[in-house]
Amino acid sequence: MQSRRYDPAGVSVRSWLIVLMTIALTGCVRAQDVRHLTPSECVEIALERHGDVRMADYRRNQAEAVYDEARTFRLPTFRVSASYRRLSSNVTTFTLDENVFDGDTTPIQDLNFDASLQDQYAVRGDVEQTLFSAGQTRSQIEAEHQLTLAQEHRASAVRRNVAHRVRLAYWSLVAAEASRDVARSARREVDEQLRVTRARYRQGMALRSDVLALEARASELRAEQRNADAAVASGRRLLSDRMGLDQGVIVRPTTRTFPLRPIRETTSELFAVAVAMRPDLEAEDHTVSAWRNRSRANRRARWPTISLVGSYVYARPNLAMFPQEDRFQGTWEVGVQMNVDLWDWNRQGHRAQQFEATWMEAREQQRQMRRRIRLQVADAVEEVHRSVDVLHAARERKRAAAEVFRVMRRRHAEGVALTTEVLSSERAYREARYATVEAEARYAQAHAGLDLAVGKPPSTPE
Repeated sequence: MQSRRYDPAGVSVRSWLIVLMTIALTGCVRAQDVRHLTPSECVEIALERHGDVRMADYRRNQAEAVYDEARTFRLPTFRVSASYRRLSSNVTTFTLDENVFDGDTTPIQDLNFDASLQDQYAVRGDVEQTLFSAGQTRSQIEAEHQLTLAQEHRASAVRRNVAHRVRLAYWSLVAAEASRDVARSARREVDEQLRVTRARYRQGMALRSDVLALEARASELRAEQRNADAAVASGRRLLSDRMGLDQGVIVRPTTRTFPLRPIRETTSELFAVAVAMRPDLEAEDHTVSAWRNRSRANRRARWPTISLVGSYVYARPNLAMFPQEDRFQGTWEVGVQMNVDLWDWNRQGHRAQQFEATWMEAREQQRQMRRRIRLQVADAVEEVHRSVDVLHAARERKRAAAEVFRVMRRRHAEGVALTTEVLSSERAYREARYATVEAEARYAQAHAGLDLAVGKPPSTPE
C-alpha cells in the first residue's frame, strides 16, 4: 500500500480557500437587510410603500383634478383665434362710377369695391360668461366635490385594509416563529433523551425498543422542524410583500405577545362607532350625494342658459367695415346670448333615466353596506370572545401538559415509567404548546379584525 505524502503547500492553499469562503459567506449574511420591527412600525412602512396605497392616492388626485376643472365652469371663457386666407386671382375690382346722393341730394365721392385683396389676415378674441344656468353648473360642481370626498374616504379605507393585512401577516409570522421554537426545543429534549437512553442501553439498563422509539420520535421532530422553518420563510415573504418590501428584506418581529384587552362596549355601541368612523361607508354616502347632484344637473339642463358674450376682431381687411380697405382695422361687439335645446330626440330623458338608476343603485349599496358593517362588527366581537376562551383553555392545557411531562421524565429517570409514557407526555406537551401559540396569534388577529370592523385608524398603536 502506497502512503500519501504530506504537502504543506497544498494544505496552505486549502486552508486559505476555506478562510476565503468563510469570509464570503459571512459577508453575504451581513449583507442581508434584517429589520426588527413592531406591528405599528410594519404598518407605517406599508402605508409608505404599498402599491394599493399609491394607486388609491392616484385615484384621489384624479378626482381632485376633475373637481378643480368643474369649479372653472363658473368663470368666463376666453378664446383667441388667428387666420390667414389667400383668394384666387380671378376676383376683380370694380368702381361705382355713378353719382350717389344722400337725402339732401349732395353728391359724394365714388365708391371703390376692391375685391381683389388676395391676402387676408384676421385675429379674433371672444369672451363668454354664463349668467344663468338654472343651477346646472352648481349641481355639477357639487357632484364632483362629493366624488372627490368619496375618493378621499376610499383611500383611507385602502390604508386601513393594508394595515389590517399587515397585522394578520405579522401575527402569523410570530406564530410560525414560535412554532419553530417549540419544534427546536422539543428536538433538543428528545435528542438529549436519546443520547442518555443509548448510553443506558450500552450499559444494559434500557431496552432496544426504547432506543428505536426515541429515534423514531427524533426523526419525526426533524421533519416538524423543517416544516416549521419553511413556514417561517413563507411568513416572512408574505409580510415583506404586504409591506411593499423586497423579498431580500428579513423582518424579525419584536412584539411576541398581544396583551389582553377586554371589550367594554356593547355590539350596538361598537356599531355606532363603526358608522361614525368607517371611511368606506362615508365614501358611499358621498357617492349617493354625487349621483343625486348629477341627476339634478341633468334635469336642469332642459332650461335655457343665458350668457354674456363679447368679441373683438382685428383684421385686414375687416369684413365688418364698408367699404373694405387694405389695412388693419379693429371692431368689437357685446351682447347677450340664450341657448336652449328645443328637440334632442329625448337624449335628456335617457340620461335622466341613467342617472336616476345609478343614484338608486348607490343608495341600495349604502344600505347593504350598513347591514354588512353590522354583521362584521358582531362577528368580530364574537371572534374576540371565542379567541379569549380558546387562549385561556390552551394556556391551562399547556400548564397541565408541562407538569405531566415533568413528572414523567422524573419517573422515567427513577425507572418507574416507560419510555412510551414519556414520549406520549412529550407529544401532549408539544401539541399544547403549538395550540397556545396558535391561540395567541388568533387572539391578536381577532383584535385586528375588530379594529378594521369599527374603522380604527391604521396609525393607532397596538
